[in-house]
Amino acid sequence: MKRFGIISICRILILILSALLIWGFTSFYDDGVDVISELKFKNNGNWDGNSVVYGYVTSWSKDLPDPFSVTHLSYAFATIDSTFTTLTIKNLDRFKDIVGLKKQNNKLKVLLSIGGWGAGNFSEMAADDGNRTEFIHNLMNIVRTYNLDGIDIDWEFPGSSLGKISSSKEDKSNFTVLMRQIRDSIGRDRVLTFASPAYGNYYDFEDLVPVVDFVNIMTYDMGVPPKLSAPLHQSPNTGKICVDYVVANHYKWGVPVNKMLIGIPFYGRGDDKEYKKFHDYRYIVPKAGTQVCFDSIAMSPYIIDSASGNILISYDDTTAVKAKCKYVKEIGARGVMFWHYCGDKKNGELLHAINSELNFVK
Repeated sequence: MKRFGIISICRILILILSALLIWGFTSFYDDGVDVISELKFKNNGNWDGNSVVYGYVTSWSKDLPDPFSVTHLSYAFATIDSTFTTLTIKNLDRFKDIVGLKKQNNKLKVLLSIGGWGAGNFSEMAADDGNRTEFIHNLMNIVRTYNLDGIDIDWEFPGSSLGKISSSKEDKSNFTVLMRQIRDSIGRDRVLTFASPAYGNYYDFEDLVPVVDFVNIMTYDMGVPPKLSAPLHQSPNTGKICVDYVVANHYKWGVPVNKMLIGIPFYGRGDDKEYKKFHDYRYIVPKAGTQVCFDSIAMSPYIIDSASGNILISYDDTTAVKAKCKYVKEIGARGVMFWHYCGDKKNGELLHAINSELNFVK
């Protein structure tokens, strides 16, 4: 009787604990869904037809973008050198070619993106008044020399050494100081943006929102096989993190939707065996013994091994891209951002999908 009582109590405790864990997970996620529903209700289908189409173009690729297919091009990257004050633009000749696209379309805005994954020396630069002042002085020389329309800061990430870079606990506040000083230097006529990841809060958003034009939300790299990498909604094939979840978090952190650019990957996340870990969309093709599938809840395509059913790679195709653009209009976001231009197929099908859904016509 005593043993039975102990076992029964243990079972009850396990059931209660399980219920609490499930409730905790679902309520946290449901809160995100509630936020999205609220945004859709507030927006009430009011889309002004004037969305931002913001694309990153890399130093290591060769294709030149159609200057009429985007509103903003951000050149990736310039990096901070070991003096913490000087910038090096990768592949300067290509950078000049990208800037030259403005001659074809004088409405195109070209920005220089500083940083990128694993790009260090931010922490030391931002922490020191002298370093920061000299850095911005050198930055403004570049802005004026090439008549740039703005600056994008891609510090991944303040207060974190995930990218094997130096960091400190003061990085978050120093980042805000840096962004304010950049804004003061470039003025309000130029564009200032920064990249924010799908996971983690590394920024004082409420202090930054008045300073920046857009927050580039990297709604990708949210999962690796067997999970989907850039799901719009949560499904059995995803983890907790999806576009809904990330947008809701940024909104709760103080980012208004009209300053959000929703990130779209022009690449897939593979299993690092059959498909590369980072696999440009233009090279994603089903192999022998595989099958293309589509998760109609997450709005995400993926390729499985036909024999095992294991997910080998997930990515965004034209259907997924159009779903995200429709979502942008529904919640009232400012537009989309994509990484990166040369990940698309030669015929530009992903960018065409963005343009068609957002009515962005030449």
